[in-house]
Amino acid sequence: MKKTLTALWSVLGVLVCGVMAETSFYTLPKPEANGGVLGRVEQGLTYALALERDRTSCYKGVLSEEGKRFEFKGLPTGKYDLVLFLKDRRVVEGLFLGDGAESVVGKGRENFEERLQKADAFFNKYKLHRFGLVEGGTRILAFVERVRDKLALTGGGAALQGPVRRFEIAELDKASDTWTLLVNRHIYREEDAPGQKDFLNSLYLPALGGIRVINSPKDLGTVSLTP
Repeated sequence: MKKTLTALWSVLGVLVCGVMAETSFYTLPKPEANGGVLGRVEQGLTYALALERDRTSCYKGVLSEEGKRFEFKGLPTGKYDLVLFLKDRRVVEGLFLGDGAESVVGKGRENFEERLQKADAFFNKYKLHRFGLVEGGTRILAFVERVRDKLALTGGGAALQGPVRRFEIAELDKASDTWTLLVNRHIYREEDAPGQKDFLNSLYLPALGGIRVINSPKDLGTVSLTP
């Protein structure tokens, strides 16, 4: 029975892949909000995301100038962390994930990674890019990449030519020496080019985090994407 359920889940995952729309990830700009963020980079981008500090809202920026300029409009007042996807297959992010990752060791670390690995059976590979502790060490926030390089179908039943790639913020709660997955906040999911099965390189850049937005656009100028 268990093997049958596992097989059924895999089939359903293949079928669901093509149905999920990008609009389910991203929050629409608020017409009544005058806040925003804009800036330029020296390398071309494919995506620019602004994640509200509480992780409930994620906005997709508009790119121009061959991907070297990004802009977010209609952002409510608050703090935002940016995640930038570069054409050279890097991810540069300023996500607030807490600190103290070095204290998660031994059985606790094993359980934590096991929960991440089993969190989504559709994706057969995952990478933990970065994580930290918040709320006095009782909760983990993790930046995770998942890849499915097995068969996946579009909503119309056609096979995708490349792997499916997803990024998420996983939130786990501590219980004794183990961790319980509470939320997976998806922020990116795309079909990649054929053969691109490797994980993307990532860089944490504090300058992209904690950007305060009020009632006018905030111009970051030219943002250096090097440490």
